[in-house]
Amino acid sequence: MIIVNLVETRRYKVGKADTKSLIFIVDDDEDDRNFISTALQSFIDISNIRLFENGKELIEELSKGTNIPNLIVLDLNMPHMDGFEALTQIRKTWAAKDLPVIILSTSSDANDRIKCEKLGANRYITKPTQIKQYESIAGDLILLINSVKAEVSKLPY
Repeated sequence: MIIVNLVETRRYKVGKADTKSLIFIVDDDEDDRNFISTALQSFIDISNIRLFENGKELIEELSKGTNIPNLIVLDLNMPHMDGFEALTQIRKTWAAKDLPVIILSTSSDANDRIKCEKLGANRYITKPTQIKQYESIAGDLILLINSVKAEVSKLPY
């Protein structure tokens, strides 16, 4: 798992994501959902971004099996089902290479980071304090989607 400190994040030259890329954003804070989805719109069509308020909504959508995203951006502290439980449920079905999960949380607690790593998170990012920093996060997310797609395309099947 890679831990990202936004103070040290560099700007990347990132192209558009594949138009078929689907991203799920799961956060109980409407502002945070809007910040990350707005930043992602520079790289991906808004119709390919789905918003959820908690882990329970996410797991219900995933259990339908009809819309499996290329990436999940998951908050930790949410009502009904927190990010830890949602991540646990996700990893019962999908491996980290098949369905990347990025934790985007206000928590900078080392124990939370370690727990997320053990549960199978691909990355852990502490939420930024400035709206502009969401653009850097969005670029990193698109790079992750593109790198996972490249690896999957190399698999012999």
